[in-house]
Amino acid sequence: MIMNIIRGQHHYDNHVVDYYYKLRKQPNEKPHKTAIIACINRLLKTIHYLVMNHKLYDYQMSPH
Repeated sequence: MIMNIIRGQHHYDNHVVDYYYKLRKQPNEKPHKTAIIACINRLLKTIHYLVMNHKLYDYQMSPH
């Protein structure tokens, strides 16, 4: 699922993809699988927040 989000980055903005590239770019670059697991965690937290607060995802409102 995360790989599909990363592949679809050219069609829409997404803070999970931004977070993936942030992890991969740091001076101490994270391995691909570690970055993917971190993105899954971020995605789950985002989904939980949206469901609990009855909100829709908005890239402009998300912290990046």
